[in-house]
Amino acid sequence: MRPLSGDALTDEAVLRAAPKIETSLKRSNPRGDTLIDVLDAIADGDARLWLSQKSAAVSTLVTTVRITAEELIWHAGSDDLEDLLKLHEEAAEICAAVGVHRLVITNTRKGWARALKPLGYQAFSGLYRDL
Repeated sequence: MRPLSGDALTDEAVLRAAPKIETSLKRSNPRGDTLIDVLDAIADGDARLWLSQKSAAVSTLVTTVRITAEELIWHAGSDDLEDLLKLHEEAAEICAAVGVHRLVITNTRKGWARALKPLGYQAFSGLYRDL
């Protein structure tokens, strides 16, 4: 698996990811993003799409003063929780290999804290996982 963005974003990937992203937007969307906003950010290379058979997640690379690089996961959805957790693990491995030090999920629902705790995520005002 590798994240998709820019020219690597195919029509097939958009068709597979769109329903998952829409579900995420309906459940938690503090920024007021639309599906078009999210897809445009991926197509413009400002965000990355992580896609598996049953799941999709959208993230953005953020650099800070204290942490060299954080991958901010801002939307994720799936028809299968186990598949989404596997996607998170594969994404974490790829991110760590390219120098990302932390995965961050902000403005999430409480159920995600329970589901992601076994993967090493910790709560703050959102969730994070050091890599």
